[in-house]
Amino acid sequence: MGFDGAGVVSAVGEGITAFSVGDRVAIGWGAGTYATSVVVDAAHAALIPDEVTAEEGAGIGIPRAPPIRR
Repeated sequence: MGFDGAGVVSAVGEGITAFSVGDRVAIGWGAGTYATSVVVDAAHAALIPDEVTAEEGAGIGIPRAPPIRR
Protein backbone atom coordinates (compact mmCIF):
# COMPACT_ATOMS: atom_id res chain seq x y z
CA MET A 1 0.00 0.00 0.00
CA GLY A 2 1.01 3.57 -0.53
CA PHE A 3 2.21 4.44 -4.01
CA ASP A 4 2.54 8.24 -4.00
CA GLY A 5 3.62 10.65 -1.31
CA ALA A 6 5.42 13.86 -0.48
CA GLY A 7 8.24 14.79 1.82
CA VAL A 8 11.50 16.63 2.33
CA VAL A 9 14.81 15.39 0.95
CA SER A 10 17.10 14.42 3.85
CA ALA A 11 20.04 13.15 1.77
CA VAL A 12 21.03 12.80 -1.87
CA GLY A 13 23.17 10.19 -3.55
CA GLU A 14 26.42 10.78 -5.36
CA GLY A 15 25.92 12.43 -8.72
CA ILE A 16 22.36 13.63 -8.03
CA THR A 17 22.05 17.27 -9.06
CA ALA A 18 18.29 17.66 -9.53
CA PHE A 19 17.59 17.64 -5.79
CA SER A 20 19.17 19.09 -2.65
CA VAL A 21 18.70 18.42 1.04
CA GLY A 22 15.64 20.36 2.16
CA ASP A 23 13.80 20.25 -1.17
CA ARG A 24 10.11 19.40 -0.97
CA VAL A 25 9.29 16.55 -3.34
CA ALA A 26 6.40 14.46 -4.57
CA ILE A 27 7.22 10.81 -5.08
CA GLY A 28 5.62 7.93 -6.90
CA TRP A 29 7.63 4.78 -7.15
CA GLY A 30 5.82 1.77 -5.76
CA ALA A 31 4.48 0.32 -2.57
CA GLY A 32 5.78 1.47 0.78
CA THR A 33 5.04 5.17 1.04
CA TYR A 34 3.11 4.71 4.28
CA ALA A 35 6.54 4.65 5.98
CA THR A 36 8.09 7.58 7.85
CA SER A 37 11.02 7.60 5.42
CA VAL A 38 11.80 5.96 2.09
CA VAL A 39 14.72 5.77 -0.33
CA VAL A 40 13.58 6.82 -3.78
CA ASP A 41 15.33 6.88 -7.15
CA ALA A 42 15.57 10.50 -8.35
CA ALA A 43 13.69 9.50 -11.51
CA HIS A 44 10.61 8.89 -9.34
CA ALA A 45 10.56 12.30 -7.64
CA ALA A 46 9.55 15.81 -8.61
CA LEU A 47 9.93 19.13 -6.84
CA ILE A 48 6.82 20.57 -5.23
CA PRO A 49 6.44 24.27 -6.12
CA ASP A 50 6.29 26.71 -3.19
CA GLU A 51 2.64 27.54 -3.86
CA VAL A 52 1.61 23.87 -3.56
CA THR A 53 1.04 22.30 -0.13
CA ALA A 54 2.61 18.95 0.78
CA GLU A 55 -0.86 17.38 0.79
CA GLU A 56 -1.54 18.69 -2.72
CA GLY A 57 1.93 17.61 -3.81
CA ALA A 58 1.34 14.08 -2.61
CA GLY A 59 -1.71 13.98 -4.86
CA ILE A 60 0.05 15.26 -7.97
CA GLY A 61 0.94 11.77 -9.11
CA ILE A 62 4.19 11.26 -10.96
CA PRO A 63 2.50 11.01 -14.41
CA ARG A 64 1.65 14.71 -14.02
CA ALA A 65 4.90 15.73 -12.32
CA PRO A 66 7.46 16.02 -15.18
CA PRO A 67 6.38 19.58 -16.08
CA ILE A 68 7.37 20.78 -12.58
CA ARG A 69 10.81 19.14 -12.51
CA ARG A 70 13.93 21.30 -12.61
